[in-house]
Amino acid sequence: MAKKKAEPEIKTYSLEAKDFYSDYSSPNMLYGCLIRSPASTGKVERIKIPDLPENYFLFTAKDIPGSNKVTINEETFEIFSQGNVSYKGEVLGIIVGDNLEKVEELAESAEISFDIDSLESAFLSVEKKYKHPAINISGKRRPSVADIKSLVEEFNDLPSLDTVQTSRGRVKTDEGKIIADRTIRTGLYKTTSIEKAELELFSEGIREFSGTRELSQVDSLWQETSGSFCSWTKNELHVYTATKWAYLLQNVLSQALNLPEEKIIIHPTKTSGMYSNGIWKNAVLATQIAAASFLTGKPVKLVFSQSEENDFMKPGVISTYSFRTGVTEDGTINSMKIEVEVDAGIANPYAQEIIDRIVIASIGLYKPENLYIYAKAVTSSEPPTSIYPRIIDAQSFFALESHIQEIAEKLRIHPNEFRLKNMEPRKKTFPVSIPVNSVNEVLEQSIKESDFNRKFFSFKINAEKRARSNSNTFFALPLRGIGFSCAYDGSGYFGQTIYSCDQKIEVTFNSPEDIVIHSMKPSIVVENIWKKVASEILQVEPSAIHINSDFPAKEIPNMPEETSSSISVMTYLLSKCCHEIQKKRFHSPLPLTAKKALPPSIKNKWNNENFSGIPFHAASFGSVVIEVELDPYTYMEKIKGLWMTVSCGQLFDKKAAERTLKLAIQQELLTLVENSKVKCESINLFFINSEETPGQIGELVHNTVPAAFASALSLALSTQITTLPVSQSLIYEEIKQREIEVKAEINQEQEALSNENTNEN
Repeated sequence: MAKKKAEPEIKTYSLEAKDFYSDYSSPNMLYGCLIRSPASTGKVERIKIPDLPENYFLFTAKDIPGSNKVTINEETFEIFSQGNVSYKGEVLGIIVGDNLEKVEELAESAEISFDIDSLESAFLSVEKKYKHPAINISGKRRPSVADIKSLVEEFNDLPSLDTVQTSRGRVKTDEGKIIADRTIRTGLYKTTSIEKAELELFSEGIREFSGTRELSQVDSLWQETSGSFCSWTKNELHVYTATKWAYLLQNVLSQALNLPEEKIIIHPTKTSGMYSNGIWKNAVLATQIAAASFLTGKPVKLVFSQSEENDFMKPGVISTYSFRTGVTEDGTINSMKIEVEVDAGIANPYAQEIIDRIVIASIGLYKPENLYIYAKAVTSSEPPTSIYPRIIDAQSFFALESHIQEIAEKLRIHPNEFRLKNMEPRKKTFPVSIPVNSVNEVLEQSIKESDFNRKFFSFKINAEKRARSNSNTFFALPLRGIGFSCAYDGSGYFGQTIYSCDQKIEVTFNSPEDIVIHSMKPSIVVENIWKKVASEILQVEPSAIHINSDFPAKEIPNMPEETSSSISVMTYLLSKCCHEIQKKRFHSPLPLTAKKALPPSIKNKWNNENFSGIPFHAASFGSVVIEVELDPYTYMEKIKGLWMTVSCGQLFDKKAAERTLKLAIQQELLTLVENSKVKCESINLFFINSEETPGQIGELVHNTVPAAFASALSLALSTQITTLPVSQSLIYEEIKQREIEVKAEINQEQEALSNENTNEN
């Protein structure tokens, strides 16, 4: 009888993030440095390194063993740019060698030749741009200093004349192209044109409030910058990098290097900053480094400089929000028009996902009868942008909440009452519904604990008196203000692209002392919650439960890390698995395994096509009050107190939740003021208990603190802070501008009074 052939052992690899990629090294390791385009446009003809030493290598697009063009979410990107350059700093190649200083020196000496015809085309494109009637560089109308400066900067970004060669070709540019958009209309905005709707909506008896808002995401300078350590060893490619989507990275590597998936081993490493380094941009960067390792057969490490990190790996996208809101005399928002423009850089494969989340967050929990939101992602000559799932909503909440707070202040309506009044729908149907609970309790708790009512009106009266008293603001007592904001944090978004992946979990009951949860590694807080849930259902000790994040190379989960850490969805699925095992464990032989995924019936609560319904599996809700003190001599801000109340459903570990929020608050304080950390004297946290589905809380801080801080600072300065982060120079200018405006108001009042007296006489 023939012996049964033994099946080959399947290797598994851990997706648990360990160490930092920059800590890895090897005795025969090479260092890498990217060759970048010195110009923002033009057609590259040739790249040359003069006197390239032995054992130093330059690789460009022609050296990529697979496809230099890779597909990410149906968009095509080049590993190394060849032909037309789209933005200044675009990667043309990589140079590697055994001495880092020498590698950087060689990269600086790279000779990059451009095509003369493409240069001419680019020159004419810039010239045409500045012949617009509003600028008219031809001389019919004198251009402004800003116009001339901008024109000079664009011409300076063109290739040097001594780098060009003669051939045929034209530069193609998609700058200013809309690559994603989304519109929501209700009431008159839905039944008629915008112009006709606004003629009717902004009529007599309606107070109009308008303005713009912008929040820029910034990260700490002390974080580990982007990069990777790659090694081609024993016919396998090992990639160590701070990836948040191992499946995508593996896919891009496979396309570019023409390697089967089982030959590509991803080793996720820790991220040290507040934000991850994106999803797809990190995949392309790691592939550029991996290509050098594969082609040389040696380990290669590349670590971005801080300037490269700042210029090419900025977190999130820059979005500008424009508001036009009509409010009735009783404080009801009659209409709200919000227009959002997102700078997507030269490209972003997840632009539609970003726009959709921005639109949903721009609604907040408010339900005006007449609502118009239009958001668009537009390309520019800036580097491509990425998607940061955990911080997409923050910009929208900053814009919306600071706008709402400004309206309440100007109407002299209590901010809490104004919010609650406008969270009630005027009609039964509204396109988007957010599953939050305990809204009134959350708002009231922060108001009560912070003594907001007394401080708000006291600070406001003092600020108005000070502004009109002709006193010198710069030699006054410390300026004080208090701000309020609220927001939700959606968990388990039923969206497209990165959110369309099936969230799955598997539980194996080997014995009462050995239960294994097979899943991508969650955060420590979520892991402890999982162990607590499983131990209660299966009636075992938490110490018996283990997380297994090992997967065969061909079976890496296709979802990003952020979605696998969704506390509401994954805890829900874990609970289902444990209940199934508990029913069988005394009637079936061990081991028992249960696998669960989110059923379509739950996902169908959100209609992507109609963009309506319930977009999240669950949502936590929070409110924040911040009291600010500003030193009028140094313009340094200090937070006297921060009060935050959270309703996050079932709270499994209060102390862990407090640690999570406090860490997020400390991180957020690093982003509010340029080159400075705002000090906070007192952080006070409160929780509303409930038995609802647990929700995430970490992003509540990012969604609420910026707006509350900006509103508090605005009250202290008696002027509106509409952009974050702020700077000392901005505060100085705002104070001076406010003084000019107040003097003008007083002069107008005195003139009017004088005219009245003259007429009476």
